[in-house]
Amino acid sequence: MGNTLLCKIILTSTVKEYLKQAVQHFTSQSQPDPTLDIFGRRASIIHNILMESERWESIANRREPLTWAMIDYLRSTKPFFFSLEAAMIDWLTVGMFSGFRLSEWAQADSIVHKQTAQGQPSWKLSRKGDPVAIIRSDVSISRGLDGFEHLTIRYRWQKNGQNGESVLYGAASHGFPYRCPVIAMRNILRRADSLGIPADAPLAWFSDGKSKQLITDKHITSILRQSARKAHDITSDDDLSRWTAHSIRVGACVLLHEKGADPLFIKSQLRWKSDTFLTYLRHTHVLALRHSALIQS
Repeated sequence: MGNTLLCKIILTSTVKEYLKQAVQHFTSQSQPDPTLDIFGRRASIIHNILMESERWESIANRREPLTWAMIDYLRSTKPFFFSLEAAMIDWLTVGMFSGFRLSEWAQADSIVHKQTAQGQPSWKLSRKGDPVAIIRSDVSISRGLDGFEHLTIRYRWQKNGQNGESVLYGAASHGFPYRCPVIAMRNILRRADSLGIPADAPLAWFSDGKSKQLITDKHITSILRQSARKAHDITSDDDLSRWTAHSIRVGACVLLHEKGADPLFIKSQLRWKSDTFLTYLRHTHVLALRHSALIQS
């Protein structure tokens, strides 16, 4: 994810070359190869990271994760409250907790144009005729017995068929006001109110200064690639193409994994019925540090 000397994403082949040079630095001084264990085999922590990196690179159509650094970059641009960038900051913040699927909050650009041309509401409708994306009645903010505010989101329609499931998200601590789903959702609701969005319409809107527009996958992809380019110094178009609307779900999954959440917790909080979320996980520098700390403790 760019946590390298040049702040760029690097391939497994480059990592191996770095290791080769590091080994030569030691062996040229008659020192043992530091990448090997006491049995002369490659140390497990290095082996696991290389194997995981190769596995990740081999996955077809893989998606890179949304990161807090990308959201922080967007925030640093100080966008106008009703702009696409400001709306995306709020939705991405909630998304890091919820692991949104595209249909749960935003729209496919093709559907917006098609249904608008047909004179229908410009958002995806369920078989019952209501919006698939969350609307105002799907969101509530309340104060729990612990004294903290909580955000509840009801997912009326889900890809996994668990329709109507409600999930509770706690407010961030005082030290992280910009990573709080409650504050972000309040901004979303205030923006919708100010733009005059009907209660039975999806909540994800912004204004370009001339008109209000629904957030679509096209908008999301553009913003994510722009922020990935700036936050992680990525210049390759091929690398940038791996950020799409699905990166929000991947990012939420990777973040929980890095923080030590067990698979059942990830599966439950991010609303998976199967174990497909495991394909999103990868060995990151955070996990490498945790691994080392656990072994040395």
